[in-house]
Amino acid sequence: STGRGAAVMKKAAATARTMGVTRRSLTGHTDRSGDEAYNETLAKRRAEAVKAAFVARGFQPQEIAVKAKGETTLLVPTGDGKYEPKNRRVEIVLP
Repeated sequence: STGRGAAVMKKAAATARTMGVTRRSLTGHTDRSGDEAYNETLAKRRAEAVKAAFVARGFQPQEIAVKAKGETTLLVPTGDGKYEPKNRRVEIVLP
């Protein structure tokens, strides 16, 4: 986790509390370095890490849906095998 990621997580948790949101959806993503199977697993681990951060802040685990899209939904289009930090992310949706 980067300092920026921690700040985003803190803000998302505060927003969820303020809004009284009881459901959260987390989607993990990767860049195109590594093979697809590895990236799918990595994306899931990223989303699970954000879920753990929400739980550590007092949110209930059953209220947090986690999914992984791996390298299938790139923020910045790249060729296969390319590193792109902006594609390594977790999207937090507060419905």
